Amino acid sequence: MNFKFLPSEWNVTNLGNVAEVLDPQPDHRTPPEVLDGIPYIGVSDFLPNGKIDIESCRKVSKEVWAKQQTDILIDEGGIIFGKIGTIGLPRLLPKSSIKYALSANVVLIKPKINNFFVLYWLKSEHITRQIYRTLHTTSQPALGIIKIRQLIIASPSPSEQCKIVEILSSWDKAIALLEQLITAKRKLKQGLMQQLLTGKNRFKEFEGSEWKKVRLGNMCSLITKGTTPSSVGFEFSSVGVNYIKIESITEYGQFIPEKLAKISEEAHQGLKRSQLEESDILFSIAGALGRVAIVSKHILPANTNQALAIIRLQKKYNICHGYLFQYLKSELIVKHIDRINVQAAQANLSLAQLNDFEITVPSLKEQQKIASILSAADTEISTLEKQLSAYKQQKRGLMQQLLTGKKRVKLDEPVTLKV
Repeated sequence: MNFKFLPSEWNVTNLGNVAEVLDPQPDHRTPPEVLDGIPYIGVSDFLPNGKIDIESCRKVSKEVWAKQQTDILIDEGGIIFGKIGTIGLPRLLPKSSIKYALSANVVLIKPKINNFFVLYWLKSEHITRQIYRTLHTTSQPALGIIKIRQLIIASPSPSEQCKIVEILSSWDKAIALLEQLITAKRKLKQGLMQQLLTGKNRFKEFEGSEWKKVRLGNMCSLITKGTTPSSVGFEFSSVGVNYIKIESITEYGQFIPEKLAKISEEAHQGLKRSQLEESDILFSIAGALGRVAIVSKHILPANTNQALAIIRLQKKYNICHGYLFQYLKSELIVKHIDRINVQAAQANLSLAQLNDFEITVPSLKEQQKIASILSAADTEISTLEKQLSAYKQQKRGLMQQLLTGKKRVKLDEPVTLKV
């Protein structure tokens, strides 16, 4: 590794010299599952808050736990690290009153230096690069315990390790709080949708006015689906007309520029059926069902594939595009899709089924007010998610600098976030 900025007083050594790296299941055999047994955990058995997902874990006999306790002593502060299947993804073992054994797919790392400092190193890009240079390229990825012990780690004095941990932990706390806020805002939005789209909560100025049920197909001048360019002799290109796939759309109906494919103008003209117009609503009918977006002017000209249905409303029906967009994203539609697909081997919808969707609608003005409120909630959540992404990106950059000494810490300086 290139530690160009590494201070001369820092120690560069193998992980095995600053931590015990132990194999909890040397025979590499997964013990038989036992009903009501001891949780048998790997790196994927952790919740976002760092706690073990005890309920979902595989369970094994108490004897497996007892042997591991005798051989390696599993306790709080140790780090598990994936060696088979999922490689890396280090997890700090939390304090727990519940006994648990460790999966044959992980190693247990017991740091001799600051365990959080080692944890951050194991999460860093420096370790990721080392892993993928030595990873066994088999049908199931594997990294031997000797290779894990040979991973290179750099460390400053104990006091500087503690300061680095303090700084990075403050970022983790800020990120966790923002994630909690986003979760709360999502739940609030779901509650609003349930209340507003069913008429359970009405605005005073609209009380007493009736709602009606309308078949989606009756609202539209067109419901069709896109086409794959290759089906009519065309290929994708590096530049040209936007070609929208399901992965081009976020769950909030925004387009992701870097995930928009391109086709030539010639191909676009050859795919006339799936040429998009401003205010068309896209609805995914295969794969990730129910992904919704409204086509805006800035995305045009554009085309789409067969996994997305194109919904084009008739003006005479006085349907607010924003209202229908929110309705199609709601639990009302999700539950309806689940009922349709309960016996299906593969998740998909036909255009006929989409045409038959029943939409409950109030007056145009009430639709517009409902759409405005729900759209504002989407905007708030989207803004928070962009902030979260920025936090994570800044933390990654800071980790890279702090863990190699490119950026030095001042031991007597209070920790403050600079975002």
